[in-house]
Amino acid sequence: MNIITKNKNLNKFERKIINFLKTKPSGSTISDIARGVDISRTTATKYVDIMEKKEIIYKKKIGNYVLCFTSDRDFLPKQEIIESYKGFLYGLKKIFPSKKKEMKKIGRAITDYYIISFDYIMDSIKDSLSGKNKFSLKNIVEIFENIIPYQTIFQDPIKLLAISVNEKGKEFKLKYGGSEFLKEDLEYHLYVLTGYIEALYEKAFGREIHCDIDEIKYPENDEESYMIVIFRIGPKIK
Repeated sequence: MNIITKNKNLNKFERKIINFLKTKPSGSTISDIARGVDISRTTATKYVDIMEKKEIIYKKKIGNYVLCFTSDRDFLPKQEIIESYKGFLYGLKKIFPSKKKEMKKIGRAITDYYIISFDYIMDSIKDSLSGKNKFSLKNIVEIFENIIPYQTIFQDPIKLLAISVNEKGKEFKLKYGGSEFLKEDLEYHLYVLTGYIEALYEKAFGREIHCDIDEIKYPENDEESYMIVIFRIGPKIK
């Protein structure tokens, strides 16, 4: 995609980087940029630093990674998109009141069309499982703990409240709070999200991943609402 930037005083590398970042509204690592623009990581780092000083781009630390964003963002206001999406969820729940399984299927299907920051996810997984580290439940839990709160689609990072691990059953539970979608009228988003995460990590790990909502609480005080998601790790996908 070739996006014409408003910044005219850019050299060819800076222009390529800014155009690439405009196609990645969820942010990109230096490695993402280097691959996307077809330059070395050293060159990407050099120009990202220069462009940050010019305030053309900015960086934000997400978990263990630093993501880059363009400051010149020609996108619809985030809140406008979120409110439109909430209205869509409300309509779905009202017209199709018992379609939680179908919402999860929709989440899985999303990954066939678009995956948010997949290179960033793969880098995280390779780093976590590199060297002497093996594919173990402990390593998988650490990966999910560090990444998933930032992959919640349309919202700021959610809070990880608790972790419970069952080594024998190859499963673990993560308790989350702080989501603006933890409301009964909007709960279909949570089922879309579990399907999305399930399919995404199957692609990343090459194994069957089962992600299901174990419990949701909607107290009157939104700050006390939470959901518990159970993850089960299956065999390799042939």
